[in-house]
Amino acid sequence: MESQGIDRTGSATAIKMIVFSAFIGVSGGFATVIFRKLIAFIHNVFFLGNISFTYNENLHASSIWGIGIILVPVLGSILAIWIIETFAADQRGLSVPAILLAIFYKDGKINPVTALAKTIASAITIGTGGSVGREGPVFQIGATISSIVSDFTKLSIQQRKALIAAGVAACTASIFHAPFSGILFAAEILIVPISIFGIVLAIIATVFSISVEYYFIDLKPLFTVQILAQHITTHNLFLYILFGAIAGVTSILFIRCTYWTEDFFNRHIKNVYFRHMSGMLVVGCMIYLIFRLFGHYYIEGIGLATIQDCLNRQILEPRLLLLLVVAKLLATCLTLGSGASGGVFSPSLFIGAVLGSAFAMTIHYLFPASGVDTVLFTLLGMAAILGSTTGALLTSTLLTMEMTRIFQPFIPIMLTVISAYVVRHYLCRENIYSLKLHRIGISYRHRYYN
Repeated sequence: MESQGIDRTGSATAIKMIVFSAFIGVSGGFATVIFRKLIAFIHNVFFLGNISFTYNENLHASSIWGIGIILVPVLGSILAIWIIETFAADQRGLSVPAILLAIFYKDGKINPVTALAKTIASAITIGTGGSVGREGPVFQIGATISSIVSDFTKLSIQQRKALIAAGVAACTASIFHAPFSGILFAAEILIVPISIFGIVLAIIATVFSISVEYYFIDLKPLFTVQILAQHITTHNLFLYILFGAIAGVTSILFIRCTYWTEDFFNRHIKNVYFRHMSGMLVVGCMIYLIFRLFGHYYIEGIGLATIQDCLNRQILEPRLLLLLVVAKLLATCLTLGSGASGGVFSPSLFIGAVLGSAFAMTIHYLFPASGVDTVLFTLLGMAAILGSTTGALLTSTLLTMEMTRIFQPFIPIMLTVISAYVVRHYLCRENIYSLKLHRIGISYRHRYYN
C-alpha cells in the first residue's frame, strides 16, 4: 500500500510537470511572437518612419533619414541604457550566462523585472540597428516564465531547473522555426544531468510554443536555399577541415574582442550613458558608410538579409565579404561592449555565412577546377562559428539545417564544426558564455567541454 501511494504521488507530480510545460510552451510562444513584433515596430518607426508591426527580415530596406541614420542607434542606446540602469543595473551584456548562473548557482531563481527590462532593452537595441541577436532575450523570456510558474507552484529546485530548460527550448524553437534545435539546445547546455523526463518536458513545451508560432506567423524556413550545386565527396574533406580551423580562429577573435571591448569602455568611459552612446555612434557611422559604399546597411540588426544574400549567391566580391566579417564582428563587440544586452547566435551566423562564402570564392579563384559551392560553405560557416563560439556543437549543426530545411550536408557540417571547435578549444578553453562567468570568478565546466 505504501508503494502504491508513492507511485500515485510520482504520477501526480509527473502530470503536474507536463501541464506546467504545456502552459510554459503556450506562454513562451505568445511572448516570442510579441517580442518579434516589438522589434519590427521599433525598426519600422526608427528606420523607415512608418508604423507597422511587420517587416521581412530577409530583405534589405533603405531608411528615409539619409545621413541621419547615424543617430538612430544612438537614440536607441539612450532608451536601452535607461531601461537597463533603472530596472536591471549591472545586468548588461549577454543573456545566456545569466540563465546559466541562475540554473547552476542560484537554484533557478530569476528576477522577472530584470528579465523583462533586458528583453525590452534588447528589442530597442536590435530595432535601432544594434548588432545583437534575438535569441538571448527569448532564452531569458522562456527561463523567466518558467521561474514565475515555479514560484507560484512551489516546485523543488530540480523541478524548477527542468522547467527553465523546457522554457528556453520552447522559445528557441519559436524564434528560429527550429523545434529540434530548441530541444537539443536545452539538452546540450541546460539539462544537467541528462534526464529523459527533462527532455520530454522540453519536447512538450516546444510543441505548444511552435503551435502558437505557426498560428500567428507560420513556420516557413528562416532562410530559402537553392539546391546545392556540389556533390559531397571525400575529396573535399581537407577543405572542410581547413575552413573549420579558420572558423575556429575567427571565433576566438570574436570571443576575445567582445570582452576586450567591454573592458576598454569600462576603463575609459565611466558614465554609462556616454559609454553606450559612443559605442553606438561608431556603429551608426559604420552602417551609414557601408550603405553609401555598397548600397545596403548589411551589418545592422540581426543581419538575416545579408545571410540570405550569401545563400542566394548575390554577393560575388570576396573582398566585400571579408570586409563584412570584420565590420560585423566590430559592430557586435561595440554594441555588447558598450553596454547593450542581447544574444550572439545571430551575429555568429552572420559572420560564419559571409566568411564561408568568402572562403569558397577564394578557393574557386585560386583553383577554378575545384568546383566548390559558395552556398555549401555558407552553411558550413554558419554552423562552425556558432558551434565554436558558444560550445553548442550539436545545436549549431542541427540549427543550420533546420533553418534552411537542407539536411544533405550533415557530414561536412559536422566535420567543419568539430574542426572549428578543436582549434578554438585548444587556443581558448572558454566559450563566449563560460568566459563571462569566469570573469566574475565562477568556474563553469559543463560536462566535458566548453
